[in-house]
Amino acid sequence: MASSKLSFVNSRLTVFSAVLALCSYVFLRRTSVEFREEIFIQASESEVFEFLSDVRLLDFVHPYRVGAFNITAVTDDSGLEGVNYDNVERIDFFGLYTETLYFPVHTRFLRNAGEVRSSYDVMNGTIVANQSFTLHPAQRNGVNGTLVVDVSRVSLPWAYSHFTAWKGGEAHKMILGGMRRFLEGENRDVITLLKQYADLRIQFNELRLLSNDITSFCVLPMICSNS
Repeated sequence: MASSKLSFVNSRLTVFSAVLALCSYVFLRRTSVEFREEIFIQASESEVFEFLSDVRLLDFVHPYRVGAFNITAVTDDSGLEGVNYDNVERIDFFGLYTETLYFPVHTRFLRNAGEVRSSYDVMNGTIVANQSFTLHPAQRNGVNGTLVVDVSRVSLPWAYSHFTAWKGGEAHKMILGGMRRFLEGENRDVITLLKQYADLRIQFNELRLLSNDITSFCVLPMICSNS
């Protein structure tokens, strides 16, 4: 009798282990997602490139970013100039709780190709991404400007894929919309002031991080809105 009960328990444990292994495989297997956004901006390619090449300015249009810290100018082995920095973002999960993410970003400026590339990994390589802004001279309704194409390719566990595609696509749509508001019309005059203010904002955010006050905010709410 005891032997049959032990055999029954062992069989149940075997089934449970198999189900657990299957669930682990399904949820943790790596997959890839890609999201793409584009927008036409009534500004020259050089003006758009200038905006993108100052990574501090993304603080004013990125809906989740707390700040960019430890910004260091670099030139890689291929001669490309760029910056490395530590990025801090605060992500809201369905209004239930928020998570603050700290991760390194490596950005390179390909001026002749009209492209700005960034790579980063989150949670020690759990999420690995390559992102690029590519600029193309364009015309809409007889008006000259720049078509900005924003492409992100992300490698990550399947369990994170749908949420990342949703929040990532949402964030980059808002980033492009904010860029257009800055670079078109009256907001264009604000950029010089923001460049001067950006360093002060970084210092302020560093103090907030030290005090654990890491609530993200947008200096100009009308900029951080959907396009």
